[in-house]
Amino acid sequence: MPDDNLPQESGFSGNPESEPTQDLTREELEQARARVAELETLVAQKDEELAKANARIVELEQTVT
Repeated sequence: MPDDNLPQESGFSGNPESEPTQDLTREELEQARARVAELETLVAQKDEELAKANARIVELEQTVT
């Protein structure tokens, strides 16, 4: 049964037993690892931006009250 919390475009059903097995080549694995690292960097940047925005909201709320 698919996990409704996962985006459909991921192609992941949420059930590893139902997924076909695929042997990745070394190059494909390196590309996947590079993409994961890239995405982790993007997530960290967005987390930092969100923290700054939240801090600004707190400042504004304190100014208003």
